[in-house]
Amino acid sequence: MKYDKIRGSSIAEMMMQLRSQYGQSVYIIQTREIKQGGLFGSDLLAKKQYEIEYMVSEGDAPYAKAKPQRSP
Repeated sequence: MKYDKIRGSSIAEMMMQLRSQYGQSVYIIQTREIKQGGLFGSDLLAKKQYEIEYMVSEGDAPYAKAKPQRSP
């Protein structure tokens, strides 16, 4: 199993990126909203970002490398 995290400005955008890279073999473990930056370590002027923690089974081939189907 491969565990990883990805950060971005919207959950939908990151989900599209994960689905295009791994297809249906990606499993979402946790999503959370985080604040990055800020004035003097506070939430003042901090940027809101999202983080997705996901896992992919190593036995599953990535979606982009799947074999194309032949037409009869």
